[in-house]
Amino acid sequence: FYDACYAQLSEGGILVVNLCADDAGYDSYVRRIADAFAEKFLIVEADEGENKIVFASKGISFPPAFGVLVERLRRLEATHPVGLDRTAQRILHYTQMRGQSRSGRQKSRRHGTS
Repeated sequence: FYDACYAQLSEGGILVVNLCADDAGYDSYVRRIADAFAEKFLIVEADEGENKIVFASKGISFPPAFGVLVERLRRLEATHPVGLDRTAQRILHYTQMRGQSRSGRQKSRRHGTS
């Protein structure tokens, strides 16, 4: 299913999936998304409940720059008022944390530590 989703997206397209975190198949679904999208995905918690929102991209760089994300959000709000502001903030937080952990790994590699 997720391979077919990937095939249908245009370059730079983003798949958004709402998964129930306590579903017995949750880990399997996430692995399938990761495989189909070559690890270009991230997961944020939904505002309410036990759900997780998975974003996966067919683009070269993922996640998109925060400015690009905000612009897409503003265009979507006109026709899909779903209140993604907090989700966008969570994505920004995730990308900042991910960037910090990568820079830490790069520094440790340069200094011969892990």
